[in-house]
Amino acid sequence: MLSVAHAASAVEHHIDLTFPESLDYVEVEIRLAYPVRSLKARNAYSDLFLRFPQACDSSEAIDYRDSRLYLYRSVTCLNYRMRLLQKQDRRAFSLNSTTMVSTPAEWLFLPGLRASDSVLITVKKHAQHELSVPWEVIDAGKQTYRLRASPQSADGLVIIGAFEQDYIQHKGTTLRVAYLPGRKIDKPTMRDWLQQTVDNVSQVYGRFPHPSPQIIVSPSASSWSRQRSPVPFGRVVRDYGESVQFYIDQRQSLKQFNADWTATHEFSHLLLPYVKWKNRWLSEGFASYYQNILMARNGFYTEQSAWQKLHDGFMRGKRAVPELSPNAAAQGSWGGTMKIYWSGAALAFLADVQLRELSNHTKSLDTALDALQRCCLPSTRSWSGSQLMRKLDQLSETTVFSDLYTRYANNDEFVPFEQAYAKLGIEIKNQKVVLKSEPKYRKYRASLLEKKENN
Repeated sequence: MLSVAHAASAVEHHIDLTFPESLDYVEVEIRLAYPVRSLKARNAYSDLFLRFPQACDSSEAIDYRDSRLYLYRSVTCLNYRMRLLQKQDRRAFSLNSTTMVSTPAEWLFLPGLRASDSVLITVKKHAQHELSVPWEVIDAGKQTYRLRASPQSADGLVIIGAFEQDYIQHKGTTLRVAYLPGRKIDKPTMRDWLQQTVDNVSQVYGRFPHPSPQIIVSPSASSWSRQRSPVPFGRVVRDYGESVQFYIDQRQSLKQFNADWTATHEFSHLLLPYVKWKNRWLSEGFASYYQNILMARNGFYTEQSAWQKLHDGFMRGKRAVPELSPNAAAQGSWGGTMKIYWSGAALAFLADVQLRELSNHTKSLDTALDALQRCCLPSTRSWSGSQLMRKLDQLSETTVFSDLYTRYANNDEFVPFEQAYAKLGIEIKNQKVVLKSEPKYRKYRASLLEKKENN
């Protein structure tokens, strides 16, 4: 428990991590800003791999139970050794013995962290080993990083050993890219593809939403590569930092990578904070809306194909589990995936058009998300859907977001995307999009899809 003094101010803890050349364990020393009698690990099986836990100033025993280290007196310093386990992943090629991929959830014991608290981590490793972490970089030369509270959406990864790294600077961000071993990856193709995807997402408000995320690129296993997509799977992990993981078919060309929407979708998740599981239809939906808008802005989709893809998606969402609301579908019901992705996309679309209508085109979803990034990202906590909508209302000085959320989040009526079609000059004939050619409609649609040259 924090003392009154500690509770009133931000604190910084310190951790030293030492990885031997063999990479079979990590030595951890934790120096705390205040005395504690217990520390918690996230993995319930950490005791199977824990060795030699003790206070720094004595060799007295430390008890372990219920994922916690229990000390017999309050201390500010303790150390231990933890055996490292290779993280298994059926989507990727098997790793070799020279690279260790593990999660700190298995070997890092921490006190409770508030949003204002931090942990300064210093890493000692073999000179020839590369290191990739999700944490904020403080001094790369000294291997110093800062860890903060996070939503812990999944287990983050620390990668150390003989693998290739790259640093891609573009649009105000530095991507810290780790290429995991497997089939040989063409780094120039990967660099051009990732840089192009950063450019896509920077079309929202002129910069990338995160200053320096960890990017992990894994050659996908043969069964995944047969899916024909150059990027069969991707995901964002927010665990003491923000990471984006891609599984790729490295045999495909740069043209095929740039034409694929997966990376633009995943990077678009960084436009929002982590949204709680039961409201994830908002985060998946905003990313689904923007993957099509942004691919069109940078010329990878034509205007016709972008609107057709959006319409087809809306219809898939409308047909899926029509008896369920978006919040209900997000609880994990069978067949609810399309409802989750496309009800949120329809809400984003309606919000975008309504903001433009209310403001004579001075406001949009782009400008609302610009303000959200400036005030609140990266975020150290999980947000509920209603919290996110209220914040976007506050930033846009409207009630557009909360009005839509209140009406449709728990309603089995699908978000009426057709309402916006008339304003944009979009007609549907036999489920095919027909775009009216009058100048007022072309100008309106262009305001959503045209490339922003000042970006």
